[in-house]
Amino acid sequence: MVLMARQCQAATGLGQATVHPDHSDKCWVEKQQKAYAIGEKWMGEYCIEYTCQKSSTGLALSWNTCPKLSTQRAGCTIMQDLTLDYPKCCPRYVC
Repeated sequence: MVLMARQCQAATGLGQATVHPDHSDKCWVEKQQKAYAIGEKWMGEYCIEYTCQKSSTGLALSWNTCPKLSTQRAGCTIMQDLTLDYPKCCPRYVC
């Protein structure tokens, strides 16, 4: 089996983090009901890696997404395992 990783650029982003009154020095993720310390990383849905960061205006949330694979290649299948951590959970060609 040969693995090929022909990929384009991934997306990254940065936004203001939500802060919970009981955890003012951490990034609060409402959906998870969890606070993350500055520098802490975690994986969200769809293989997105998040990081809590300190910014000039308070706390920020940065994220990285998987690169998009180009169109389907002959003889190859696109595989993805969302049980793995980022970036191993990103889609890849299996030829």
